[in-house]
Amino acid sequence: MTTEIYLQAPLGLHGNDALMQECIDIIKTGDVAAFLCHSPEFLPLLKDHDALDKTAFMLPVPFEANEHPALEGAHLFQAPDNMKAVRKMMGENALGVGPLSNKHDAMVLGEDGADYIAFPAAEIELIEWWVENFTLPCVAWGVQSLDDAQAIKKTGADFLCPAPWFWKDPKGNFESLLKILKA
Repeated sequence: MTTEIYLQAPLGLHGNDALMQECIDIIKTGDVAAFLCHSPEFLPLLKDHDALDKTAFMLPVPFEANEHPALEGAHLFQAPDNMKAVRKMMGENALGVGPLSNKHDAMVLGEDGADYIAFPAAEIELIEWWVENFTLPCVAWGVQSLDDAQAIKKTGADFLCPAPWFWKDPKGNFESLLKILKA
């Protein structure tokens, strides 16, 4: 199994053309499976590039199924009170939740319609347990170092989401991360 990259937009992206271009350049590699935008206003800037079609663009809030046609889904940092209602509202769009540290909550949210569950990257045993027992994809959220990335890859997690440090040296860190994941 291959662990893929799930990126969060860096803070300060709005109005920062250089940082926006770095995001576009990284996504253009074709190695970013999902990109969490903080606002739908960034999408026209990102979606104008045909090379970005391989990446699923997500928002951190639920939305009506046809409200943002350029988006593929939502990632919720807190579990909604009624996951089934959110799932219905979003239609076929992807819906992820987390990071969660509780096995029971993760299982319930999966049963209620989550398309993936995120777990804190530091909780290696929890991620291993999930991968061994469930087919629902998981994201190791907040990877802090390249050593952590190596450990996450060994768990078989479907996706790896680096912590904000990643954006301090995006090109160097991204290339190192790719080497680990493709090895």
